[in-house]
Amino acid sequence: MTQPVSGPAANAGELYDQVWFPNSDWYDELADAALEEQWDDDESGRQPILRNYFKYYARRAGEEGIWIEATSPAGITGSAFDTGLLSRHFEPIYAVFEANRDPARQPWVHKEWASPASPRLRDFDTSRLRRALFFSEPAEAVFDPRLPVVPNLEHILDHNVDRYPAELRENAYLRKATLDHAIQVAAAKARSNWRLAAPQFYWPHSGPGRIQLLLPLSLINPDRVDLALVVDRYPSYAEQPETTNACYRAYTVLPLEWAYRNARLVTRPEAYWLDVNRRELEPSDVA
Repeated sequence: MTQPVSGPAANAGELYDQVWFPNSDWYDELADAALEEQWDDDESGRQPILRNYFKYYARRAGEEGIWIEATSPAGITGSAFDTGLLSRHFEPIYAVFEANRDPARQPWVHKEWASPASPRLRDFDTSRLRRALFFSEPAEAVFDPRLPVVPNLEHILDHNVDRYPAELRENAYLRKATLDHAIQVAAAKARSNWRLAAPQFYWPHSGPGRIQLLLPLSLINPDRVDLALVVDRYPSYAEQPETTNACYRAYTVLPLEWAYRNARLVTRPEAYWLDVNRRELEPSDVA
């Protein structure tokens, strides 16, 4: 019988609290199984983008009840979810686990990155093994050119100053003037080309997660993107689909590596300025 996974895994617990990976190179195995993609960035460690992706994708699968559990006729309990990645044969890749026989360890042991034909899936209702969803309406993930971008400049200016280019960190006056202009330019670019805005999924300290959008901020050189501007639709699309009195509120900036990791959870970004697979290209080369 197939059912959603119960316990902390379904309540967005930490991945490593739920799963024991016997092979410490599990992320290399997943990268090899999936379509070729750049999973490294400038941070230390191997495959940091992939590990971040899988950790938070597992969280979302648990929230949506699509990390499911099944028991075989022999009494062996397993669980599985669709990783959201495609194999090199364009088939879904499933993460398959087995109940841990050691009660002192995590409840699940990773067994396989499985294809749809894997014998390990025979006891599961595979119709329930679907990709996780991060928005209910596609409009949530697309920049609406009708809405103004309203920045909380005080919050953006005074928080995380170390993220700005060196020439702006010590000069609040110059930083404000530069940021104000850069936000206007970013909004104008997004209105001209909606593909420049990339969706990310954000979990607040309390309450459900939500979609935000990332816009490119060029602070010093108009041909170089320095940071990603995070904007929230207010009211949210779910609260008010119509645009009357709606706007995008901007309240923080992210380094590009962080922004890409966040955006990759939802989908591989198409915008040249954010995608680590294309970021070195000039805008004229990817128009």
